[in-house]
Amino acid sequence: MPTILHVVETLGRGGAEIMFINYINSLPPVFKNIVVYLQEPATLEKELNNVLYVKCLGLRKKNGIPLISLRLYRIIKKHKVNLIHSHLFWPTVVSRLANIEQLPHIFSVHTIMTDDAFKPNRLSKYLEKLTYSTHQHALFVSNAAFSDYNAHINLSGKASVLYNFIREEYYKAVAQKANFGGDKFKLVSVGNLRPQKGYLFLIKCLKALDGYNISLDIYGEGSQRGELETYIEVNGVKNVRLMGSHPQPWMILKEYDAFVLATQYEGFCLAMAEAMAVGLPCIVPAIDALVEISGNKQLYFDLNDHQDCIEKIMELYQQEMQVKHYSKLAYQHATRFSKAVHIEQLVGFYEAELKAAK
Repeated sequence: MPTILHVVETLGRGGAEIMFINYINSLPPVFKNIVVYLQEPATLEKELNNVLYVKCLGLRKKNGIPLISLRLYRIIKKHKVNLIHSHLFWPTVVSRLANIEQLPHIFSVHTIMTDDAFKPNRLSKYLEKLTYSTHQHALFVSNAAFSDYNAHINLSGKASVLYNFIREEYYKAVAQKANFGGDKFKLVSVGNLRPQKGYLFLIKCLKALDGYNISLDIYGEGSQRGELETYIEVNGVKNVRLMGSHPQPWMILKEYDAFVLATQYEGFCLAMAEAMAVGLPCIVPAIDALVEISGNKQLYFDLNDHQDCIEKIMELYQQEMQVKHYSKLAYQHATRFSKAVHIEQLVGFYEAELKAAK
């Protein structure tokens, strides 16, 4: 039975980390799974139930990369690892450095690397080029993520697109949006509270709509909470609430009329896909990944134009039939992202790499 080493940055509660937990727990019992994460937090560790071994490498500063790469190499030797699957930038770099014996290595790119890594730190691009090699198999969560990466790095090895999956709970009847057209048009947004997600943009749009029966609830936590709370209070924004995190989003999404987002970049955006699976129409920026995920069948606005976003919100607010139209399209397109399809494809990649290594 082959041993798969899965490497991630943290086990904190984020989109990539939740996806990480869910796919590992869903892998068939033909593999032995071990999980290594670079640093705290470990909020989700208790939710892992399909692993033999879990270890935190204790990374504190980036100059500690050589040391934790050595620690990971020792884990690889001790557990006789047959294949490595790493996620995100630093876990992939560490895994490459630790993979002295050139074991099969699959690495997953979950984001737009230009914005998430290469622009903020130019050295990261050179480090990626230095550690990438043809024996590695790159998995991208969207064609948008693939195209962006390929514009910077010469992809000489295998490369595939493997869409993220939506948990079954979002597709169930109990989670589905059934009724539209109440006395209030309720918008919802989900994601970590950080500048990339564009919540300040949305709050300004909602402030301009305070004369209408339109509200926005934002679910998530993060470093920007204080800034957003201050803006809401100072500017007297009455129609936006910061709701914190919710353990079962599929149970509350159906209480809203549309999903809205103003993110600057995304590799996939699981929160939007989940809202689509519930049957919520989506008002999102016209960036490649979001257009791809929604099949170019939702409402899109220009991130540099608050008025454009406001007009899209008003379009749904004023036309109930449009809401139902986009709701139907959202659900239909979301069915492409089932867990069964994802796991089948992922297992196929594992088996192909293991077979080629024999």
